[in-house]
Amino acid sequence: MLFLFVDGVGLGDMDPATNPFVRGRTPTLRALLGQPLAGRDPVGTDAATLLPLDARLGVSGLPQSATGQTALLTGENAPALLGRHVTAYPTPTLRTLLASHGVFVRLG
Repeated sequence: MLFLFVDGVGLGDMDPATNPFVRGRTPTLRALLGQPLAGRDPVGTDAATLLPLDARLGVSGLPQSATGQTALLTGENAPALLGRHVTAYPTPTLRTLLASHGVFVRLG
């Protein structure tokens, strides 16, 4: 199983005039998904699943790396826990959450 998270990039519309993921040559992704890496609807094929997500997680403002990646790695709504989005490096609260609920801790 392979999870692919692309930080800081939205999927965008299925419009080659405005979306470089639709214009670009991505033969492997297109073969896996049966379409370009774009759109707002879930896609499922025998080879892959694409689940577009709202990175804001119910918290207003621009999503940021520290809270977003903590949410991905723990399954917890990190922006809601802090009441805001946090950029770059995890705060002490986020580090505690990662240490107790992170996927690598659970698998270890």
